Amino acid sequence: MDEFFLVGHKISYSLSPKIYNEFFEKNRIDAHYGIFDVSPENFDSEIKIFLANENLKGFNITKPYKIRIIPHLNILSSEAEELGSVNCAVRFGNLFKGFNTDKAGFIRSIEKFGSEIKGKSALVLGAGGVAPAVVSGLSEIGALKIFIANRTFEKAEKLAERFERAKEIPVSEIPEVAPECKIIVNATTVGLHGGKSLVPESAVRSGQILYDLIYNPEETDFLKIGKKKGAIVMNGRKMLEEQAKENLRIWGFLK
Repeated sequence: MDEFFLVGHKISYSLSPKIYNEFFEKNRIDAHYGIFDVSPENFDSEIKIFLANENLKGFNITKPYKIRIIPHLNILSSEAEELGSVNCAVRFGNLFKGFNTDKAGFIRSIEKFGSEIKGKSALVLGAGGVAPAVVSGLSEIGALKIFIANRTFEKAEKLAERFERAKEIPVSEIPEVAPECKIIVNATTVGLHGGKSLVPESAVRSGQILYDLIYNPEETDFLKIGKKKGAIVMNGRKMLEEQAKENLRIWGFLK
């Protein structure tokens, strides 16, 4: 049986096993998708053993290893190289190639709002993990200015340097900047295990798009505020589904 996994830490909440295993069962594919939860201190040693499994045909990577996995791969796609982040890998013989499907998944998940976002400002909360793909996606859609706020300011600064339309801001300026943005994307883990929204209620207005990449829980404090203020709200389920389609193409199950 071919094996596929989600690699990460504290990821028991993930819906990925359900999505992929339902696909395998429906299409009568002799494969199974599981979770490989590894602690940061053991990652480098255990990932070598993980990759040596001959039944392993592909895997996804999530927090906090999208960058840390790269030295363990043999080759990267152009998208993964550009973003400096990998969330999908496929086996070719004894080699593993890394891809980034975050950007494609993000763009497809908000394509119906493309005309509204084009020429408007955007705010991205977070600077690691999926954030580079989000900033790149917003830039491709045509956002005029993309503000990046991160608790570690230097990370926001480093990410903003890579994109012409991006500008880093300290977290303290979120209440000032948020109201002028058409879309606000939470690319942090704030809300995953509770926690208050990084955007205060006073900075949210009707008609904005509040997009939380967290999908479990379905409605974080950030989205509750958006709904209360009359904003368009969405969680990361659609992005997860769009990424899954792209991952299945990479693994050879879809055309």
